[in-house]
Amino acid sequence: MPGLARKALSGLAALYRLGVKGRNAAYSRGLLNRVSLPVPVVSVGNITVGGTGKTPLVEYIARHFIDSGKKPVILSRGYGGRNSADGRNDEAAVLDENLPGVPHIQARDRVLAGLRAIKEFNPDRIILDDGFQYRRLNRNLDIVVVDAANPFGYGRLLPRGLLREPVESLRRADAVVISKTDEVSEDALGAIERKIGGCVAQDRIFRARHRTGGVYVLNGKAQKRDVAPSALRGRRALAFCGIGRPESFRRSVDALSCEIAEFQSYPDHFNYDRESIADLRKRAADSGAEILITTQKDAVKLADSGLELHVLKVAFEFVKGGERFLALLDKLP
Repeated sequence: MPGLARKALSGLAALYRLGVKGRNAAYSRGLLNRVSLPVPVVSVGNITVGGTGKTPLVEYIARHFIDSGKKPVILSRGYGGRNSADGRNDEAAVLDENLPGVPHIQARDRVLAGLRAIKEFNPDRIILDDGFQYRRLNRNLDIVVVDAANPFGYGRLLPRGLLREPVESLRRADAVVISKTDEVSEDALGAIERKIGGCVAQDRIFRARHRTGGVYVLNGKAQKRDVAPSALRGRRALAFCGIGRPESFRRSVDALSCEIAEFQSYPDHFNYDRESIADLRKRAADSGAEILITTQKDAVKLADSGLELHVLKVAFEFVKGGERFLALLDKLP
């Protein structure tokens, strides 16, 4: 049975490859129209499914534009937003919380969303979140984020692997940011860079990592107060998350020197309901946890849950090539 399943998935992956190659060829040859907006567009995307770290980079870029006196707007499709009351997904909620005042439009048609953004907000920079496969909208800078821990989706296209496009598609990218570089060895990073270097110039490859950008306590009335990360040292915790790479969150909790009584992971974009919230309460009680700790992406969906949560914020930082990366942003017209 496993062999038959692999053969079936391989067959589906072959059909998927044909579809991707045909669509990309149609755009490259001008058979499918592409639209340019009268505002510079920066796309942040990836070639795999799962959590590569796009959202922290989008926030980083938006902050740089703001610090440079620019007015950015963020566009995204809003995958997973159907489960929320306002139709916005959890990444949008995090960005809204961390970038107050930066408009964020979520829509399947990002060309129309861009035109709407220009009309309503008069931006001078547009950031296209998860835009590498959205080829209908032209961009001035195409950035791809690659997760160092699983950079190439097991080397196979969906549904056999995690690749949304063949690795060779990186040739379309203007820059590739390898994220979470602190989770792998230097030898592994060198191998990743060499493979990417077959598609992208070496001076357009960058290294970055995620670090804890702060901790706050969210009480049951959606009120927040900041606490020092050191305050979690030695506390017995139930840690939980519903993100693409739960192991990355576990590493972050370990770095705070918490005692993890239990670690619970849910599917990405998990929709917490009464049953799952009650289960978290029970798990905390049964494990003797003093605190519950989660990600900001999860916490934005649990503000009215009645749970008191310690919430880890993620900060993005370059460990190689940061100045070169900012220079690419500053060269935009």
